[in-house]
Amino acid sequence: YAYVNGLVCEFCARALEKTIGNQDEVESIKVDLREKVVIVKLFDGKRLDESKLISLINDAGYDVEKIRYGKN
Repeated sequence: YAYVNGLVCEFCARALEKTIGNQDEVESIKVDLREKVVIVKLFDGKRLDESKLISLINDAGYDVEKIRYGKN
């Protein structure tokens, strides 16, 4: 889970879903605008470096407040 500052609209959500979802490691992505959280599910056995995830979000114009790992 990536808690992201600045997520306010569906356009923001779709842009992040496309950017992060295009990564080979990512099985699915869900953006919750109300909670301002991006939930990324990776394929089994794959990992996405935290620094890469933060970079993708920052490059899209948003700030990551914190990252939390765990099962949904």
